[in-house]
Amino acid sequence: MEKMVGIRNFRERRRVIQSLNLTSDLLSSVTFEDIISTQEVLRILTGIVDLRVTRVEPQRSYRNLYGHSSVSDIWAEDSRNRQFNLEIQIADNEDHLRRSRFIQSRMDSRSLSSGTEYERMPELYLIFLTKSDFLHIGKGFCEIVRSIRDMDKEVDNGVHEIYVNLEYPVKDKTMQCLLDFISDTNNPEICTEGFEHLAERVRYLKNDEQGVRVMCEVLERERAEGRAEGEMLCLIGQIIKKQAKGMESSEISEQLEEKEFVVSKILVAMAKANSEEPEAVLECLAGSRH
Repeated sequence: MEKMVGIRNFRERRRVIQSLNLTSDLLSSVTFEDIISTQEVLRILTGIVDLRVTRVEPQRSYRNLYGHSSVSDIWAEDSRNRQFNLEIQIADNEDHLRRSRFIQSRMDSRSLSSGTEYERMPELYLIFLTKSDFLHIGKGFCEIVRSIRDMDKEVDNGVHEIYVNLEYPVKDKTMQCLLDFISDTNNPEICTEGFEHLAERVRYLKNDEQGVRVMCEVLERERAEGRAEGEMLCLIGQIIKKQAKGMESSEISEQLEEKEFVVSKILVAMAKANSEEPEAVLECLAGSRH
């Protein structure tokens, strides 16, 4: 009986995995652990044909103890020390331009060590792939550049902002095929010339038995982490309510049957976050662990 349940669970997870596209955090995070797959995508989106990726980090955290934190979809570095941040943002309810500004600040702060001269800061490529044309430009690709107003003169500060959307087509055929593939990895008619390694990586993760097992492990881990986060949010909410009633740490600990040092850490995080919203307190707790 237990074996049959296990088989059914595996088949169900496999169905979920095979339905995913690269707009999914789950599939993209595992896919882009692979350097060559990431390199193919960045070469196409930036137009840098000789770009050679040396390091990649999917789901890179930008923690901030004193404010907002963020997780980048894909961070990469190439052989010339250029840094790339690729965001695949399907939701329309976010200010992508200001998110780009925030990510730039976090990348700069991580790369600029004390005493480093500004001219040694690396070139940054901030690439946003969105579902809709939120800039309302009527085309699928654009690059935002700094320029002097009323003058046809660009000012280069080493930051390149590229915005690609799935609503409108792009001129470059290979890029269009890549965008089609990102939104529909199950379509066999899409030409994958120029990103063959990426296509094979996705096929392996979605259809090969060993690759599917890798994805199943990640899926189960994420579900477990989600349950743990939900339980922590519940605990934080209870502590917030009891602290609002004037209870001390020891009293809260006794009533909730929770270790006092855990309660104390959450109270400290509440003070740092300057908030009584459980999500803000949890974010502050996560930041304090990095």
